[in-house]
Amino acid sequence: MIHPSPGVLQRLGSEVIYSEWSFAQNGLGADHPVTRGLAKVLSFMEEEYERQLLEGELSAPTDTPRAALTTLLKSLPKETRDYKLLRDPAYIHQVLTEVLEERKRELERCRQIEAGLRREVKENPDDPDIYNQLRIVLWLMGEYEDASKTFERAKELGWSPEKSALVAL
Repeated sequence: MIHPSPGVLQRLGSEVIYSEWSFAQNGLGADHPVTRGLAKVLSFMEEEYERQLLEGELSAPTDTPRAALTTLLKSLPKETRDYKLLRDPAYIHQVLTEVLEERKRELERCRQIEAGLRREVKENPDDPDIYNQLRIVLWLMGEYEDASKTFERAKELGWSPEKSALVAL
């Protein structure tokens, strides 16, 4: 429902999943499947999701936030998927409501950035980094088909993760 960006997912990770992982670590132990699964979820939310986007791993029209999260969930142990969060549901609801509002503000910023990047593309039509930046903004806005096409153009112009000027969002 939120279609989280890496920033939104990082916040959810730090405000909800981190404490769940800590509870599991202390209560179940570091080697328990729930603890290991929550550690994987936390790592995805805090680092992996953003890395996948920046390095172009999320570039096909079907590579949506939902698809990335579904892939993550399928890789988790059954114990983690069945784990009931210990945090107060009202707290979790509050965090979700706040990140939804944050996501709406982020979309507005993306629209403004998109306009500027489209001007830059017209001024510098052979710059792969500008196309890549536009691809990321389009993806963040949920325009996955356009983002994929823009990414193909960036790659045609020579963009690669090793050469990318972007290291974080």
